[in-house]
Amino acid sequence: MQTIKRTFEALQHEKGSPERIRLNLSWVTSEYLPSIKYGIIEDDGTETCWNYKTKRECEEKIQQITDRRKGA
Repeated sequence: MQTIKRTFEALQHEKGSPERIRLNLSWVTSEYLPSIKYGIIEDDGTETCWNYKTKRECEEKIQQITDRRKGA
């Protein structure tokens, strides 16, 4: 698992364009919820959690998830 910073890449494309619509399907590249800056992505690329305003918050959640998976 790793912390990933959102790119908001959808904003770089014209409103209503197929590319902007496609990019808005992923929380990493979506233009929505700009106050949410970080998320968690699994090692296989699966987008897991995305509602963290700070990197530290996100990293703490990763630690909790990791501990839970290990049975700690």
